[in-house]
Parts: sequence; C-alpha cells; structure tokens
Amino acid sequence: KTIITLLKKTEMPLEGGLQIEGYSEEDRRKLFDSITNRLIELSKNRPLVLLIDELHNIDEGSLKVVNFLIESSQGRLVVVGSIRNDLLPALNESAAALHDFLTEMSISEQFKEMHLATLDETQTPLMISSILPGRPDMPDFDRKIYQVTQGHPLFIEELIKKFMFKQYIQNTETGWLINSEQIA
Repeated sequence: KTIITLLKKTEMPLEGGLQIEGYSEEDRRKLFDSITNRLIELSKNRPLVLLIDELHNIDEGSLKVVNFLIESSQGRLVVVGSIRNDLLPALNESAAALHDFLTEMSISEQFKEMHLATLDETQTPLMISSILPGRPDMPDFDRKIYQVTQGHPLFIEELIKKFMFKQYIQNTETGWLINSEQIA
C-alpha cells in the first residue's frame, strides 16, 4: 500500500498492485528489484528522500521493499521513517516483522534513531505561541491544551487548527481573538 502510492506518483506500471502473497521468491525479488531500480534511477538526477510516516502502519510487502531498498547502496537515497513506539505492543503480526526490521537496522552504521518527546507544561505554551504569534497570555487556555493533548506536539497543532477552523480562534486586525468559553 505504501509503496504503491509512491509508484503511482512515479508512473511505474503496477499490474494489479503490490500483492506479494502468492508470488514465488524469485518473482518477489524481481518486483523488489524493479521498485529499487526505479527509486535509484530517480535519485541519480537529484537526491531522493523516501519518507514513510507512521511506519508502525506499514504493510509487510512495503516493509520488505524498504528493507531491500536500504540494502542497496547505490544512488543518493535516504529513507526516513516515523513511528509511534507506544503503538507497537498493540499491533498484530506485522509488528513482529517491523520489530525485526528495526532491530536489524539499529545495528547498521547508517541507522540513526531520534526520540521526540512530548512537551511539558512550560513548553506547551511556547508551541502554542509559535503557532499563534503575538497571542495574549492565557495560562488557563494553555493548561487546558496541555491536559487534552498531554503535550503531544502533533495533537497540539491539530487542536489549534481545529479551533481556528471552527473560528474559536481568530486572527483579527488587532491580534488573536481566543474564545475560551467555546473551547471549554
């Protein structure tokens, strides 16, 4: 599923999708080779970054392609994946393949792991202010946002966007108008 999206954007023929079940090992290797060759070909003209958001949701076929791609040292290609570690224990059998993949990658010299922590109660208002520059000081509002999001930066940003969409937060000529009564 993940790789199919990429291939559709690069106009590579898919012939029925990336269903690796039922393929022989040789056929899978040919498919993986064609995907890898296409990505490496793209990276010859300019550096290519393959970003896989929510790697914890990757299907096993795409994971095998990514692993195969990483093993290839040709081209100017970087693979970046994001994963929520807190979701790994709740995943099904694909989690075992992902766990094995991450374990294997962690011993590679090319692997770099970065942990992004949640924000604390003093950092959350700073993030809110970066989204709403020049906003008034509103400690109760900041505390509510922190309590609801538990300091998760993505949730903070999306909650602020939702409030702006619903016009609970408005950017006026005189500055930010935050209707905390509607937000409560």
